Amino acid sequence: MHCLCDALQSRTEAARQADLWRRFRVAALLTVVVAAISMLRPLHFDGWEWLALIMATPVVFWSGWRFHHVAVANLRHGLVSMDTLVSVGTLAAWTWSTVVLLVVGLAQRIKQVVGEPEVALFGIVFGESSKNKVMSVSIPVSNSKRFCISELSLSGWNSTMPSLSAI
Repeated sequence: MHCLCDALQSRTEAARQADLWRRFRVAALLTVVVAAISMLRPLHFDGWEWLALIMATPVVFWSGWRFHHVAVANLRHGLVSMDTLVSVGTLAAWTWSTVVLLVVGLAQRIKQVVGEPEVALFGIVFGESSKNKVMSVSIPVSNSKRFCISELSLSGWNSTMPSLSAI
């Protein structure tokens, strides 16, 4: 009976190791391709960003599943570990990249339809003592290098900080 339990445990461990190794190989392959497409300009083509997103998604969610699973289990017990750090970091990076890709794509589509030179990407409302403020970030949807950040007060929508432009 003791031998049977050891044999089952050994098979379970071998299956777990094989699964980890398979996830690692898939993640490594997709990561190399995404890094190459993202960093080497000669490999850029129309829609390369979408391909990078599609290829990065299984790396974050499927290959990183064990990190996310352990992080959630630890958080349920009020604990944090390196798994939590890896999970939060990869999810934050993937979410930010996805939101930027979607918003810039939407901004480019609006430019095609409306013809406006720039579109406000997002606004964040946050409280500051007695005033609420909105931080808006605008970037041009053309190939210009202008980047604008402005802070507006909700009371009267007066600009409380001049726009910053980097050319």
